[in-house]
Amino acid sequence: AHAMALETCEAMGVKVPKVKVAEMMGYPHLMQGAKGGQWSKVELAVIETHRQLRASNCYTFATMLATGERILTERGASCWPYDLLVWDEAQDGAEADFRVIEKAPSRSKLVVGDPDQSIFAFRGAAPHRLLQMGDDPAWTVFRLERNYRSSAAVCMTANKLAGFGQRGKKQT
Repeated sequence: AHAMALETCEAMGVKVPKVKVAEMMGYPHLMQGAKGGQWSKVELAVIETHRQLRASNCYTFATMLATGERILTERGASCWPYDLLVWDEAQDGAEADFRVIEKAPSRSKLVVGDPDQSIFAFRGAAPHRLLQMGDDPAWTVFRLERNYRSSAAVCMTANKLAGFGQRGKKQT
């Protein structure tokens, strides 16, 4: 999809960095092909790319999330048959991932992640949202502090190298 958007930009005579096109492909208002307003040539190219993708019944990961969020907003619990929702590696979730989790009307939700291990910033990872969930009294936090993968010596060395995590608390 990103290559398609770059080709559309090129056909329109627009020079734009690949990383900017990749970022803009995730903008919800451009995914929906919003009408009106003053659009730059790059935005028009991204809107056109999404139009072509929809016409071909193709979705990017970002458009799947945006579509899921839109459906949950419009239909709520009537479209959600799941009582339990489990999400692992949440530290790599983007804003849209967190909005879908928040809107999902499951009775129970289990979200697992370590903000200090986030590696998907290039796709908009928002590990601060995981920390915000931990501050919300609606959520119960269970800290997994026992390491079953590494010896105590490896953990001590890693903790010395890493120092403190995003919360200023010593990592264990």
